[in-house]
Amino acid sequence: MTTLPMTTRSTKLLLGPLLLLLLATVWYTILNLPRTTSSLNASPSIPTVSDPVIEQMLNKVVVDSYSHALEEHPNSAPKVWECLHKNGPYMQFQVIPGKRYLRICLIDDETIGFQIVDIVGKIAKERTAYIKDEIRSLPELLKWAFNRGYCRFKGVL
Repeated sequence: MTTLPMTTRSTKLLLGPLLLLLLATVWYTILNLPRTTSSLNASPSIPTVSDPVIEQMLNKVVVDSYSHALEEHPNSAPKVWECLHKNGPYMQFQVIPGKRYLRICLIDDETIGFQIVDIVGKIAKERTAYIKDEIRSLPELLKWAFNRGYCRFKGVL
């Protein structure tokens, strides 16, 4: 009968539990992968974050007398402002936690308005407002936000 050196014997004893742990990890990962009903038309799953203090600030966005939005987007910024004033935001995204947020409004069936808002101290200030002509549907919007790593934002979950 051959005897194995102590290091080989202890290595073999460790391999069994490590292999079992590896298999359990792979199995858990497979079971928890995001599922979609259709890989072609499914919207990506976007995480949701919340902060009631930020939400209160976003309900009172300040637009400066000098507006980047009006200077750079004179035809679309007023439409976005009117939509947000009349309907409120349809959806909001966190761009940079605690600093920058994106408010979305649905101007009509094929027009989505964007308002970028920066948190400055305890004030939410508009950075810009515009219409993205290339985004015309909610699935396109969600894919665009997902690809940029944005989180869906709600004041209170």
